[in-house]
Amino acid sequence: MLKASGVSLLIDGKRILSDIDITLNMGESIALIGPNGSGKTTLMNILSGLLKPTEGSVELDGKDVYLKKNESFVRGSISYVFQDPERLLFSSSVRKEAEFSIKDIKKFEREKRIDKWMERLSLDRSILSEHPLSLSGGEKRKVALLSILVRESPYIFFDEPIASLDPISRESFISLISALSSYGKCVLIITHSSESASFMDRVFALQGGECVFDGKTRDAFSSNSPLDALTFLMPPICRISKSLGLGDCFDKRELIDSLKRRKDGKR
Repeated sequence: MLKASGVSLLIDGKRILSDIDITLNMGESIALIGPNGSGKTTLMNILSGLLKPTEGSVELDGKDVYLKKNESFVRGSISYVFQDPERLLFSSSVRKEAEFSIKDIKKFEREKRIDKWMERLSLDRSILSEHPLSLSGGEKRKVALLSILVRESPYIFFDEPIASLDPISRESFISLISALSSYGKCVLIITHSSESASFMDRVFALQGGECVFDGKTRDAFSSNSPLDALTFLMPPICRISKSLGLGDCFDKRELIDSLKRRKDGKR
């Protein structure tokens, strides 16, 4: 369990975060959302131990993430995936990329981990000899993710994971990321895309450095949610269904079913 309690941050007298409490549990996926400047990246950096708050504490399995003696434990437990996958790709082949962070373990275990995650990411072993930068955009992201997943870190943080992807690739990749929680991982993503957030189990919303919502995704985007007034945070399907007077629909299937019921009711 990763827990932040009473976290606040002041920089040059300006309050960036104010009294944030958040607990991340294994096996859940969380979307960290909010407008630009709300403190999303700052909070993720604090949770990962990269930035120390002015006030409050962050503990990973009961251990202070900022103590020097816990540094190795924290680094092994939390993996951070940047927006641009090319920032993570530097080896001459996909195999070397995948092996880089686990080169100190036995070859049999390395192969086992690589095979396991390539299968789950739907990557063909034929690309192992390819240069990572020669791959398509979607494959680069998967290889970057592969290089992280083989570490078997329980917590995986993503900063805008679908930036620059086309619409079809976005849905495919965000669905893949959200599925990592089913393997027992805790997944936290920063996203400006409410559609991406709708794939997560839980939403944690910031505005002006303060938490304005923490709960189940369906509750976050319902008509009674505190976020309802912040329409730019609403997934497109939710906005469409509400504008049509169909109530709260959270995916295409629910919207289609609601439209069918309305049509049948008029007959």
